[in-house]
Amino acid sequence: LIQEVIATTRMTENDVFLDLGSGVGQIVLQVAASVGCKCYGIEKADIPAKYAESNFDWNQPKLSTQYLYMHQETL
Repeated sequence: LIQEVIATTRMTENDVFLDLGSGVGQIVLQVAASVGCKCYGIEKADIPAKYAESNFDWNQPKLSTQYLYMHQETL
């Protein structure tokens, strides 16, 4: 489904992807790996955010993109 969204929107490395309520960050990572654009995921819940941080740390070295950022903010 995400690949269809990428194709339909003609997303390129010049775009910015923002996922509100990003959960554990799988979609953010998939877009980063597929497109190479700047990608941001925002998650309010503590437990999914911790998993997202772990997923980011594990996947970031594998991604060819330099535009994947992790920022943690407490609301």
